[in-house]
Amino acid sequence: MAPILMAILPTIFKALASPVVAGTAASWIASKFGLSDSTVEAVTNFMNGLKPDDQIKLREMDIEFQKFLLDNGIKIDLAQIEVNKEEAKSGNIFIAGWRPYIGWTCGAAFSWNFVLLPVLTFLVYTFGTAGMVIGLAKAPQLDFASMSPVLLGMLGLAGLRTREKEKGTNDKH
Repeated sequence: MAPILMAILPTIFKALASPVVAGTAASWIASKFGLSDSTVEAVTNFMNGLKPDDQIKLREMDIEFQKFLLDNGIKIDLAQIEVNKEEAKSGNIFIAGWRPYIGWTCGAAFSWNFVLLPVLTFLVYTFGTAGMVIGLAKAPQLDFASMSPVLLGMLGLAGLRTREKEKGTNDKH
């Protein structure tokens, strides 16, 4: 997706990515552009092919879409929160366990990159042999830049989870 289009059409792209309102967004966009195929995939492909040349018209379209959502009582964030609540209620690890898994994975990558690898590097360079230094050079540096948005997003929700635990509303997970 072109970053400039995502900046011009943030509400539309957010809606297309939401499992809750993607179909509604795709239908609305298909009707605006006269597309015969209103599937999310077809509309997303069409949107990716747009040129950001007419930024004002595209931005107006995003604002019109926001008005459509408001007029129809569709709140993307609230709908996603409801999906999250239902997932959290599940006892199935494949439904409710994916968030903790992602959290632990990002936490482990963070620990490796910013705690373990630097300490290990210090110890090897201070007390190690030449072979250890060569071996350390082969140690993987994880691409934390691609994981940090996920981790930071999850940390933004961590306060809500703490509140749940304090209230005792969901002690299954």
